[in-house]
Amino acid sequence: MGELTRLEALEISGGEGYEGNTFLKALPASLGRLGQLKQLTLRRLELEAMPDLVGLTALDSLTIRSCVKIKTLPASIGRLEALKRLTLDVLDQLREIPDPIGLTALDSLVIVDCFNIQALPRGIGKLGALTQLTLDRLAELQEIPDLIGLTAPGFLQIRSCDKIKAHI
Repeated sequence: MGELTRLEALEISGGEGYEGNTFLKALPASLGRLGQLKQLTLRRLELEAMPDLVGLTALDSLTIRSCVKIKTLPASIGRLEALKRLTLDVLDQLREIPDPIGLTALDSLVIVDCFNIQALPRGIGKLGALTQLTLDRLAELQEIPDLIGLTAPGFLQIRSCDKIKAHI
């Protein structure tokens, strides 16, 4: 995959059913070498882990949807400086999100149906470019960090997160 150096958009999608692609258990490490990639969508895959993404220096949109076996995300996600949109949707086994300390361009963060996340990283409150934050149906989410550092919040939605002890 590393030979596709000019590739700008990539969608890897499993079948139409809930279980998705049962053959693809991991992504190649060479995915992290697609330096011109701007959009990456992973949908309905049986991935248990993801490779390091630190080499995706042009990535501005990352969507991970219905990859129900992913338990962790690579810490390198938090260092994707060009990333503007991050969507995490239906990641049943995901327990935590890496600290977004390097996501200086992030303007949209959407986390939906990630039932096992109990807390969000403190760095979310320091994302100065963030204008949209959506937290929806996070059944185990107990705490939201201070959001005082959000200088340009335009849209904040927190729904069906019944266990929250907020510090907003």
